[in-house]
Amino acid sequence: MMPLSGTKERKQWSTLFGQLVYLDLRTRYFNSRLGLAILIAQPLALLVVYSWIFGDLMQLKHQGGQDGHYFSEYLLAGLIAFNTLAEVFTRAPNLLLERRELLLNTALPAVLVPWVLVASSLLLEGISIALLIIWMSIQGLNPLWALGCYLPWLVIRLLWSSAGAALLSVLGVVLTDLRQVLSAILGILLLITPIFYRLEQIPSHWQTALLWNPFTYLIQGYQTALVQGEFKVLAWLPVLLASLVVWYLSVSMARRLLPKIRYVL
Repeated sequence: MMPLSGTKERKQWSTLFGQLVYLDLRTRYFNSRLGLAILIAQPLALLVVYSWIFGDLMQLKHQGGQDGHYFSEYLLAGLIAFNTLAEVFTRAPNLLLERRELLLNTALPAVLVPWVLVASSLLLEGISIALLIIWMSIQGLNPLWALGCYLPWLVIRLLWSSAGAALLSVLGVVLTDLRQVLSAILGILLLITPIFYRLEQIPSHWQTALLWNPFTYLIQGYQTALVQGEFKVLAWLPVLLASLVVWYLSVSMARRLLPKIRYVL
């Protein structure tokens, strides 16, 4: 009878988790008439504006790209990865506090709650990727091949998102200013990550410094996969191994801290 009870409990958790994801999406996007429209219009507007300004007016191309690959495609590919991560990281510190009543009054394990952000982030990224793929097909590129090259890097992004959501949601309960600190840090990271420029375009001594920024590897992976349609296993594998180590340490630390955090809640 115990396995049956455990199976029923897991099904209840799965159902409740699905309801939480739906509630999160409905609250943020579907309750407002403009919510989902803005979610679609934002990346579409970025594509059109950046293509016009950097492609037609300034005739800029990313160094190292193939002919016809203008600035806008590289820029949007990098922004998709960065903005999706930033969305999860900035929301995570307040997550457990916002779900306080749910955690105290239900049997839902607190360790599952941060995964709500990770699941919701897939919608944000999926819409942006779909628009980029459509745009690339209009430009005469091979979007299906690029999509296949992108999926391994999506695994990396999900590892980072789940690790950050788990640890930051726990730390946010006791560090009330963590969200503001993270916003400032992410603003700096946006500038020192090769999104608005290519790593090869800056002086060599600064290239070495930027290689210490872990965002550099994810952004370059997204850009290479989505715009150039290339998947470099030797560049991806070390990032995957490092991400798995960070994920394990972050989730383990979050689980050890959760029992103490319940008393704070």
